[in-house]
Amino acid sequence: MLQRALADSQERGDKAGTLASHISLAVALLEAGHPQEALEHNQQAIALAEELKDAVALATAHLRQGQIQSDLKNHTAAIAAYEHALDLFQDLGDTPGVAAVYSKLGEAYYREGNYDEAIHRFQQALPLYREGDDQVAIALTHSNLGAARYHQGQYDGALEEHRAALAIWQRLNNAGGLATTYNYLAAIYNAQGRYDLAMLNYGLASAALVRPKR
Repeated sequence: MLQRALADSQERGDKAGTLASHISLAVALLEAGHPQEALEHNQQAIALAEELKDAVALATAHLRQGQIQSDLKNHTAAIAAYEHALDLFQDLGDTPGVAAVYSKLGEAYYREGNYDEAIHRFQQALPLYREGDDQVAIALTHSNLGAARYHQGQYDGALEEHRAALAIWQRLNNAGGLATTYNYLAAIYNAQGRYDLAMLNYGLASAALVRPKR
């Protein structure tokens, strides 16, 4: 259906429709686990967004380009795409977009093992998420900061970040977030040799997934 919509738009010479179809195909293919095919459609979307001077579509396409390159394990290319998206979202004054790009940059640097830069980018995202009161994004960012600090051997700092995430997941009654965070806490305690606390938190992680929702 999406391919047909693309063909119809191209036949009509409808560039805006063609752009929309390339975007839809890029998103669908990325979600389906076909990043190489998604890349081809996203590059077409970028070219058309530039031609049509569609700033929002262009910024979003560069953000998606970073996600696609990340899935392809091209972390340097992903970072370059995210940096381009960041400039575009900043020009638009799009705070949620800027926050999303900072988070993606943090993830990209984390995957490269550049934990200092990952922490810097996550810290840039955090106040923007707080400004928008995005509690889930705030919790995830604390969790990401905790993971990066863990890999640096900063166990006390990692505990602080994960406890901040835990408090939010508890307020939201988010079982998945609770389980993940308890597992992170257990791993930190295990690394510190605090095995009783590690076992306690592994148990809490299991319990979080089976407890009834309120």
